[in-house]
Amino acid sequence: ALSRLAPADHRIVGVVDEMHGVGRWAWPVEYDLVSINDRLLESVGIRTDIPDAGWRCGDYAYYALAADREFEYAWLIEPDVVFEGLDLESFFSELDASDADLIAPDILPAPGWLWSYQLTERGITSPWRCFFPLTRLSRRGIEAARRLRTRIQWIDAANYGHPNDEGVVATAVAAGGLTMSDLRLAYPRYFAHFHHRPKLQSSTITELFGGPSILHPCVDQAGFVRGLRRELLRAARDDLRGWVRGGRGSAKRTLETLGDFALLTDRHKELHRLAFGPPDAQFGAYGREFRHHVLRTLPLDVRALLVASAGLVMLGQIRSAKARS
Repeated sequence: ALSRLAPADHRIVGVVDEMHGVGRWAWPVEYDLVSINDRLLESVGIRTDIPDAGWRCGDYAYYALAADREFEYAWLIEPDVVFEGLDLESFFSELDASDADLIAPDILPAPGWLWSYQLTERGITSPWRCFFPLTRLSRRGIEAARRLRTRIQWIDAANYGHPNDEGVVATAVAAGGLTMSDLRLAYPRYFAHFHHRPKLQSSTITELFGGPSILHPCVDQAGFVRGLRRELLRAARDDLRGWVRGGRGSAKRTLETLGDFALLTDRHKELHRLAFGPPDAQFGAYGREFRHHVLRTLPLDVRALLVASAGLVMLGQIRSAKARS
């Protein structure tokens, strides 16, 4: 679909994760593909033994593109980004006029960010961040990121894990004195519903808020229900196991003290954020309407699980109020 809507002078290439010896899927022959594979990564100095690199290290896609193709700038668009009612030709053509080395939403210094510690533990004193689902990098920006990744990738940071794509790319561009342009600041209306969570159905957002908009993370109705049901059932299973078994650290013990019950309450609050987003934060005055709309689209069993989960949250709030009085 993107190839039909993007400007004619933009070549659409699929970057496919084939690390760790994974074989190629049966992609249609007309697709133009670049492979992220162990041999290519090793040829540019990138380690290949990070188990979750396909999720954590989206910058690998840029290194694969740079090794396989000639270009001055490249956009990287994750598959759960949806352009709703947007004139893509005008949008991308307008951004073509920018010579910024990095274009992305939410580019900013990140000293206290969750993912900055993977950098600071490796000696990076001024970490930066961006939001990675929709980014553009220049070739020199890609090379700056690759150099940073190769420089720190073998440094042991104990339990902090490996740096993610958002931190490596933004930090490398900032440290190199390269130029940056923030998409959310430039197009606030388009990015009103472009966040980490909750999972979005583009039809719901369009029906409630109109467009044009760029949405993330998007799933279809079946995917949304499947993911939410899985998380709710996992929480319900774990809670019931704890109540039945009893003992230290269990949900039964959790119900015995206010402090521990607050942990259970927070868990179920997080499930509601997964379904609806932070209360009234992402969707403003439309928050309640959005939640009601989502509820109406859910199967009965998922609605029942959400109601039970909400009951636990309310019980925790009541217990908290009683303890304070």
